[in-house]
Amino acid sequence: MALSEIVLCDSLLKLYLDFKNGNRLNLNEKKKLEQLLSHYKPHQTNKDQYDRINAQMDTAMEAQLQAAGFNGLNERDLAKKTKLKLILTDAKSTYAYPYVNIDGCDSLKLTFSGTFKNKPRSKCVEHLKAMCSSANHVIVYDKYLCDSKNFSSGIISNFFDLLKSAENVELTILLPLAPDLYAKQHADIGAWWKSNSKNYPKVHCAFQQVDATNDYHDRYMKINSPTGDVEVLLSSGFDHLFGSAQDFTYVVTPI
Repeated sequence: MALSEIVLCDSLLKLYLDFKNGNRLNLNEKKKLEQLLSHYKPHQTNKDQYDRINAQMDTAMEAQLQAAGFNGLNERDLAKKTKLKLILTDAKSTYAYPYVNIDGCDSLKLTFSGTFKNKPRSKCVEHLKAMCSSANHVIVYDKYLCDSKNFSSGIISNFFDLLKSAENVELTILLPLAPDLYAKQHADIGAWWKSNSKNYPKVHCAFQQVDATNDYHDRYMKINSPTGDVEVLLSSGFDHLFGSAQDFTYVVTPI
């Protein structure tokens, strides 16, 4: 039996089974179902859980779970046998591990991410372009973005091309607090922007000095848009986004 990824608490398992079986849901249940499906991964259950919610389990499934050693486990022990070791819950007071609350207020969230190992990042680039296309404000921090080598290698122009399809976007580039580093990077990006801004007429660019320890991941984008705000963490920066020699991961989280 292939390992599942999560466990559903009893109330969410009942909701899931009602949905799967085509049972009629009220408005509150429909809203909760939307929250559940936005977090859902293949789940693990057992006969004990079915008994607790008065659901009928198929005999063959019960035998399979018994043979795999799942029956007789409480939900915490059941979660230990899943890939992610997590339990989705709708209990408003439950946020401690291993529970993840589906109400969207939990600090632990299931996110969209992509990992690229020694291959082009074209799908990530197109994804970022699409998210930026509807943006009205983009904030970016990568302490290496404005390194001199990134101007000569084309990384900066590739970065600005992410914003080319935006209708009208304010771009804020955060530069590191260290005075010598800030001064050099500010001068370099300012000179580059003065020469190249005509190629990006819908981008309004500003530069801001920031303390890198002040809640900023060292590779970070925040995209504000009428269609919804997202944050993007870049594991190894924009120089690796536009190359393929190094491993690269990006994580997208609605905020």
